[in-house]
Amino acid sequence: MKFTYYPAEITNAICKKIGEADKAKITDIIDAVYQLKTLCENEYNSDYYRTFYKALEELTEVLEAETN
Repeated sequence: MKFTYYPAEITNAICKKIGEADKAKITDIIDAVYQLKTLCENEYNSDYYRTFYKALEELTEVLEAETN
């Protein structure tokens, strides 16, 4: 699977949109998205992980376009 956005980019875009500024929460979210990315990289895991990650990447793209 080719990744367009990485966990920190996805997390930063979402947290910016929702106004989340708590660094501990942001770090936890980055870690969770990183674990999701790791699940996506394993071809034996279900495709629904990859589908969800792609949806997060699409959301990130939309959120970034809104700020430009």
